Amino acid sequence: MLKRQIIREELSRHKTVTSKIKYIVFAFKFELIVAIVVLGFVGFFAHSILVHDNPVLNVGIYTPNKEINSLQISTTSEKLVKALHVNYNNHRDTVSITAGSTMKISDKTKMQSMLMAGQLDVLVVGKNDFNTLKKKTKNFKVIPNNLTQKIKSQYKFTHKGRIVGISANQLPIFKNTVKSNNIIFCLPSNGKNSRLSRSLCK
Repeated sequence: MLKRQIIREELSRHKTVTSKIKYIVFAFKFELIVAIVVLGFVGFFAHSILVHDNPVLNVGIYTPNKEINSLQISTTSEKLVKALHVNYNNHRDTVSITAGSTMKISDKTKMQSMLMAGQLDVLVVGKNDFNTLKKKTKNFKVIPNNLTQKIKSQYKFTHKGRIVGISANQLPIFKNTVKSNNIIFCLPSNGKNSRLSRSLCK
């Protein structure tokens, strides 16, 4: 109450509107700063929620020598979007592709973390890493027969007698992106978009 009384008295001494505004800003500068910061946070989170992409498929491409560049990633993403019939009008629907080299500890750790968190629906990975990962129980889904029957046996990779991986360059989507036969296409068992990931195998 005392502060308000003091402010009223001070305002009465200022004759012009500009002078009164300057005094109000000075008197309430702390409150204004707090309000601006709060509004900034609210705006940031609102923007994140409203504009946040909603990937219909999460693809990880982690090869020993990072065989693909940003242009190839963009081309592969476009192929995936067409194959999955993603609605271009819905800007929140996207195909997310992360890529890296498993020779880098940071990239390999990221890949493993995303796998554990179920953030990869499709994984394209080097043969050595694939062999290490497939030893873990139920790490990869069985590749559907309608795809594997079209692939020659030397390009199929099994676990306990079941086909859980194929050479990625045998798939039209990855044919021009991945050159080596030792880069494997597989379907992580805990991917969140399993229906769409399996549709790539048709």
